[in-house]
Amino acid sequence: MTWCFLRKLEPDHKLLGERLSANGISLDLYFGLYDNIIREGQAKKLLRHVDRARVHTLRSGHFLLTAANMLLILKEGKISLPDRHSRRDEGS
Repeated sequence: MTWCFLRKLEPDHKLLGERLSANGISLDLYFGLYDNIIREGQAKKLLRHVDRARVHTLRSGHFLLTAANMLLILKEGKISLPDRHSRRDEGS
């Protein structure tokens, strides 16, 4: 039961936000509309400290990592996969 261990984990939201912003990293957070464990409102502490962040709500419960959700995310353009050749081409 991983959640028993992780439930007391409290990240430093300010430091995390500062590091993300300083390095130009945008943040995409995904929540399940019907998730009663991790709710969208819990991200507010972090979002106050991040320059570039988007919150996405999926018609799902707590288990977001499913093939169906990934297809939905890609279809709706909520995320794009990097071009596999772009990194290889940069080194040439």
